[in-house]
Amino acid sequence: MATIEKWLFYALGGGLGHLTRALALARAVRRRDEIDIEILSNSPFAETVIGSGETAGVHVTKIPFELAKEETADRVMQRLQREDYSTLLVDVFPRGLGGELSSVIADSDFRSVLVQRDLTPRYGMSARVLKASLQYDVIIRAGEGLQLPHPDQVSTDAWVIRDRSELMAPPAARRMLNVSADAEKVVGVIATGTPDEVRELRHLAASLQQRLGHRVHVTLVDACRRTARATDSGSMQQLLHWPFVELMPGCDLLIGAGGYNTVYESRLSGVRLLAIPRPRLYDEQHARLKRHGIRCTDISRVADDAERMLAESDVQPETPANGVHDAAAILANAHADPDELLFNPLPP
Repeated sequence: MATIEKWLFYALGGGLGHLTRALALARAVRRRDEIDIEILSNSPFAETVIGSGETAGVHVTKIPFELAKEETADRVMQRLQREDYSTLLVDVFPRGLGGELSSVIADSDFRSVLVQRDLTPRYGMSARVLKASLQYDVIIRAGEGLQLPHPDQVSTDAWVIRDRSELMAPPAARRMLNVSADAEKVVGVIATGTPDEVRELRHLAASLQQRLGHRVHVTLVDACRRTARATDSGSMQQLLHWPFVELMPGCDLLIGAGGYNTVYESRLSGVRLLAIPRPRLYDEQHARLKRHGIRCTDISRVADDAERMLAESDVQPETPANGVHDAAAILANAHADPDELLFNPLPP
């Protein structure tokens, strides 16, 4: 009986984007090939993701997100030293969160793959990060990221956990969102980010529902079991559902930050996004939103801007392809022929 190949995906980072990209790729890869995939995650959202059933066939190794950076690096190194995998995929941070990956990648016998997205210039353009990036066998730009002088570098469209064909039709999505028959419009407020940002969005959603009244249905969507509430607050509905992209077609407007998932899921679903770009140490949200022409606001103006957008004609944005299938094909081809690591680059 043939031994099943194993891939290990380093998807550490405090948000939901790292874990979601890893699961999107694992899902696409396992449709093509029988490969054992393990994902390392310290995301506070891991509990919700595992509870959703989305990880069937994929093992998620949880590292507590409360750990200090040094202790997290120690846990990672303990796992990496077992070397029971043929491919190591690393999401976004080529050195790892604590710089622990550089020596591992440099001395590796396994195939190493770096998954890129936009980084803040201060981090992404630093000499040590650029040097670490060039150590990888393959770099895949998942819809965005630096163009590096690397011989085995390819670009795909952004990765999304669902294809457009897998999203619910608007009437079914509205039933899941408990939209009443007299509601003319539906607004989905995506409550992700820091605890303070989530609290801010809760207050925003409640005040928006009070301002707009029964003609607009407002739903606050929270992907974290630690902060989500099972009951409604007044007339505003609060919903725990992941991945929320499934229900986006039931909305007329989304309100959220400018993170990777929020932006590319809204684009794939074809639903307009009103974005509140958040400052991040490593993620360049302003640049992502500007590149895609997404309307930006701040917390003091969001209610006015949302009401204005709801009154405008509903012009659907362009819906791009899901690039995760190109990425799976690239990696599967190399898996079939391990000596063939030079790929034909896709358009940047």
